[in-house]
Amino acid sequence: MNNKKIFILAFTLLLISGCGLFTQKTPPVQYSKTEKTKFETAEKAFSNKNYEKAFQLYSDFINEFPESFFIPDAYLKNGLITETQDSKKALDIYKKIISKYPGSEAFFEASIHAANILIDTGSPEKALPVCDRALQKTDLENTKIRFLYIKAKAFYSLENYTQSVKIYNEIFKKDPIQYSQLRPLLSKAASKMDKKSLKKSFDLFLSNDASALFKKYYALALLKENNQAEAKKLLNEIVSAYPATQTYHEAKTELELIEKQAKVAIGVILPLSGQFAPYGEMALKAIQFATSEFITKNPDIKIKLLIEDNKSLESGSKTAAEKLIKNNVSAIIGPFHTAESACNYSEENLIPIIAMTHKPSITQNKSFVFRHFITPEMQSDALIDFATKKLSINTFAILYPDESYGENFMNSFFDSAKEKDCKIMGVEKYNPKSSDFSIPIRKLTGLYYEKLRETPEKGKTNEENELKPVIDFKAVFIPDGPLKAAALAPQLAYFDVINPVFLGPNLWEDEKLIKSSEGYMNQAYFTSLFFLESPRENVRNFSSSFESLFGAKPGFIEALSYDSAMIIFNSVKKAGSASPKLIRDSIISTPVFDSITGPTFFEITGECVKELIILKADSDNISRADF
Repeated sequence: MNNKKIFILAFTLLLISGCGLFTQKTPPVQYSKTEKTKFETAEKAFSNKNYEKAFQLYSDFINEFPESFFIPDAYLKNGLITETQDSKKALDIYKKIISKYPGSEAFFEASIHAANILIDTGSPEKALPVCDRALQKTDLENTKIRFLYIKAKAFYSLENYTQSVKIYNEIFKKDPIQYSQLRPLLSKAASKMDKKSLKKSFDLFLSNDASALFKKYYALALLKENNQAEAKKLLNEIVSAYPATQTYHEAKTELELIEKQAKVAIGVILPLSGQFAPYGEMALKAIQFATSEFITKNPDIKIKLLIEDNKSLESGSKTAAEKLIKNNVSAIIGPFHTAESACNYSEENLIPIIAMTHKPSITQNKSFVFRHFITPEMQSDALIDFATKKLSINTFAILYPDESYGENFMNSFFDSAKEKDCKIMGVEKYNPKSSDFSIPIRKLTGLYYEKLRETPEKGKTNEENELKPVIDFKAVFIPDGPLKAAALAPQLAYFDVINPVFLGPNLWEDEKLIKSSEGYMNQAYFTSLFFLESPRENVRNFSSSFESLFGAKPGFIEALSYDSAMIIFNSVKKAGSASPKLIRDSIISTPVFDSITGPTFFEITGECVKELIILKADSDNISRADF
C-alpha cells in the first residue's frame, strides 16, 4: 500500500473519530470476553497501520461472531482497507453495511464512501439515492452537511451545475461559516453555467460575495461573446457595490486585464542555471523564436514575455511563479521536471500553466494546470502497440534502474502489457550507478537460480550438464538513458540473449545509442514526438528556420517548448482577451492544435493527447519505424 493511500485512509479515520459525525457508541452490556478481546486486537492492528493483518483479523471476527454488535464496524474497517486497493470491491462491502445495518453508526460512513465511489467511477446518478436515504436517517447537522456536499458533487458530475449551486446555498443556510469552503466550489460551478442560470443565481445566496461572484462570471460570459462594453459595465458595478468582498479584487483585476488587452504578459519558468541549465537554454531559444513568429503573423496582439530562472530547483519554481503572478501574467509556460510547486501555486491563483513534465499526478484535481509532455503511460502504450501489431511480439522482459524514473516506467509498461494481454516473462532491477549487470541478467535468464534447476546427470559430460539460459521473451524494455542501454546490450549477449528487440523511452533519441552499443542493438525501437526527417511541411519549415537563426538543428526540447508557447499564444488570440480564465477555456475548447510535435488537444483533466511516433536505431542510423 503506497504512502498516499495510507494517508487517505488515516485521514478518513480522523474524520470518523474526531469530526462529531456520530454519537459515542454504546455497546450492549452482554458480550463475551473473547469477542471483545478479538475485536480490540483487530482495532489495535488497524490503529498501528498494519492493514493487511487488520483485514484478516476483522474477517476472522466476522466469521466467528456474525451477530456481534461490532460487526458493522468490522465491515466498515475492511471496506476502508479494501478501498485503497480496489474501490469496486470496497463498494460491495459498503452496500452490505447500508442494506443490512441501517441502524448502525457505520451506516453513515459507509454511505459517504459508497456515494463518493459511485461518483468517481462514473455513476453519480446512483449516488443521489444513497445520500437521500442517509439524510432521512439523521438529525445531526454536521452529518447532513457532509451528505449535501456529496449530493452537490454528484449533480456537478451530471453537469447539473444549477442544482449543485442550490445545494451549496442549502449548506450555507445551515452554516454560514462554510462559505470559505464553498466559495471555490461555487466558482467552479459558475464557470460552467450559462448566462441565464448565472442571472438566476445573482440573489440566491444571502452573501454579498456570492452575488458578486455570479455577476463576475456573467461578465466573463459576456467577454467570451466579445461584448466587452457590457462586461466592463457589470465589472464596474461589482467594484462599486461590493467593496468589502473577495470578488471586488477579482473584478478589479479583470478590468485591468481588459485595459491591458493589447499587452498580454506571458510568464516563462525555465532552468537557466543549475543542473538543468542546458535544457533551459534550448527551451528559451524555442519560446523566443515562437514569440517572434507569432507577433509577425499577428501584429495586433502584443505578447510580452516575463522570464524567470528557477535555478533547476523545486523551490525556485514556486518563487518564480509567485513573482510572475504578482506581475499579472495571463498564463505561464514551463517549467520542466521541477514543476509541482509552480503548478500548485498557479492553480491556487487561477492562472493557466503549461508544464513540460512527466511527473505523476501533476494535473490531478486541477482546472488550470496542463501537462504538455509524454508520460511513461503514453510511451508504454505506444511501444506495446507497435511491438504487438508491427513486430508480432507479445512476450517481454523488463530491466530497469532502481530509482523513481525507472520504477514508474516499469510499472506503466507492466500495466500496459497486462491490459493488452501480453506476457511479462521477467522483471529485474539494477543499480543505476553500476556497470556490472550480470546478476540481474542471470536472474532474468534463470542462470542465477542454479539450485532450482535440474541436477547434473551422471554419465554426461560437463558441457552436456552445463546450465542453459531460459530465453522466453522476444523483447527487452530498458527505461534508461542511451548510454546505460548500450552498456546492457553486450552483457545480455554474453549470457546468450542474442539479438533481442530492444524497447526504450524517448531518451534513446541520441546517436550515443548507436555509437556505444558496438553493434549489439540492431533492433532498438523507442518513442518520440519529433523527428527532423519528418515529411510534414510544418516540421520542415520549423527545422529550417530554427537552424538558420541559431546555427543548430532543433531537437525534442526545442520542438516541445515551441509548441507549448504557440498553444498559449493561439489561445490568447482565440480568447480575444488577457483574462486567464478565458485563455484557460480556449486551451480546453480548441479541438486540435496543429503542433510541430504532432496534432495535440487537451482533455478536461489537463492531460494532453498526442500520437507518438516510433523510431528505430540500428547499427547505422535512426529512422522512422511506424510508417
